[in-house]
Amino acid sequence: MAMKILSITGGAANMYCGSCMRDNGLALALRKQGHDVVLLPLYTPTKTDEPNASHQRVFFGGISVYLQQKSGLFRWTPKFIDRLWDHPRVIRAFAGRGVAVDSPSLGALTVSMLEGRNGRQRKEIENLLAWLRHEPRPDLITLPYTLLIALARPLKEAIGCPIVCTLQGEELFLEGLSEPWRARSLELIRNQVRDVDLFIAVSEHESRFMSGYLKIPRDRIRTVPLGINLEGHQPGRKTASDTFRIGYFGRIAPEKGLDVLATAFRLLTPYGKCRLDAAGYLPPEHRSYLDKIQRLCEGLDFHYHGEVDREGKIRFFQSIDVFSLPCN
Repeated sequence: MAMKILSITGGAANMYCGSCMRDNGLALALRKQGHDVVLLPLYTPTKTDEPNASHQRVFFGGISVYLQQKSGLFRWTPKFIDRLWDHPRVIRAFAGRGVAVDSPSLGALTVSMLEGRNGRQRKEIENLLAWLRHEPRPDLITLPYTLLIALARPLKEAIGCPIVCTLQGEELFLEGLSEPWRARSLELIRNQVRDVDLFIAVSEHESRFMSGYLKIPRDRIRTVPLGINLEGHQPGRKTASDTFRIGYFGRIAPEKGLDVLATAFRLLTPYGKCRLDAAGYLPPEHRSYLDKIQRLCEGLDFHYHGEVDREGKIRFFQSIDVFSLPCN
């Protein structure tokens, strides 16, 4: 039976984000199966390397959320003013300035968002609910991660449909928060677990870990492994070469472990010709991290290819002999 699904996703400004790419891919796949899926971005428009399935309107615009966190004045501005800085073009322009979004600096904002209607972004919740009241009622609402769990109760009270929340690695962000923000964020999430009808973990490890970490009963978690659209992913025709090529593809950040791979690569090079190719988004705050890796690989066959689109990603995977992502 076809369902009407409201899928909320968190935009990540001008970077490719695994979470919103997963949400976008799932929305496209569900539509192919005949379901009516509205993919609604929060914070910023989404960036994806496949056809973008998201709604053109952005709720909880990143500029508005930030201004409301900083000053009470912006918590009462009229809607026509809010619409100016919530326009996708305006959000993209500010996001393009490369402002660092490292989790240690976002503790207070994270807590405020998790406080929901008691937080500083209450107006944004009311704007979302007001819009939904004029839309066809969904059969199901999905949240992309527990950092937005404070939306569960208001959405259920207003719409009256089940709420499903995905578990896809937000513990990395939470563990990067300084105190007292980390402890308070965990407390708020755990206290709101009961507002969600079902949690979807992207791996068995995530299911086991998050059950204990966020105090979620195991019988309320289902595991749905990550998948990708295989279109275009054909075996590459490798040229004859005596160089063994190792590939890393992911965000350039300490928690992804590229430095661990670079250290292992350095130990491997005396035993034969090998090359390390890395690609993925480099956050401005991690430029020095990449510099450290490049110094570690000085004199070795190491290449960083930057952020690549879908075609570039396919070519990248076709060119390597083995893939490694030593994530913690």
